[in-house]
Amino acid sequence: MAAKINEDYDGKFDLNFNIMLAETRFCYYIEPVKENSAFSWLSRNGRKFSLYGKILKVIWDHGSYCKPPNFRMTINQGLSGLAFREGNETSWGNIKGGFSLQETTEADSTGLNDEQKKVTKDIVIAASCPLVLTDKDVNGIKKRVIGVLNVESKSIASEELLLDASKKHTFYEEVVSLSRIYLNLHL
Repeated sequence: MAAKINEDYDGKFDLNFNIMLAETRFCYYIEPVKENSAFSWLSRNGRKFSLYGKILKVIWDHGSYCKPPNFRMTINQGLSGLAFREGNETSWGNIKGGFSLQETTEADSTGLNDEQKKVTKDIVIAASCPLVLTDKDVNGIKKRVIGVLNVESKSIASEELLLDASKKHTFYEEVVSLSRIYLNLHL
């Protein structure tokens, strides 16, 4: 389906897709250390020490430019982290999208470390859809976010996917359809 979405746009946007699942981790160095932090002495290579948290790890990547196999980010970083934290349903209304990500990473608003910035530096647009499982139990319906589906493009022309409201809605619906396929396979 990812290849079909690219074909639908005549390959003009060269969309890259990846699924990142969350896993609990202990003792890691991923997020950049903030200047004047009281615990900066615990940092390593400009990254702060974290005792416990959730990490997003790429488990599937499709496209012409894939993330390195060791690429990780916390749920406190980037659009992926925002979609994970705020996602309560796999729907187009919960997708987090952004343009010219290099400009925002330089402003440090995404909280990426230097290595993550290098990997994402050429990305023009990104859309992150939360992967939300719905479980029914004795207490009712329980929803939990297990990860995110990211769609990215390095093509300048791809900005039209987020600028035009009707194109954005169609694009987000395609992203949601792909997300739901993964969720159905995950069950």
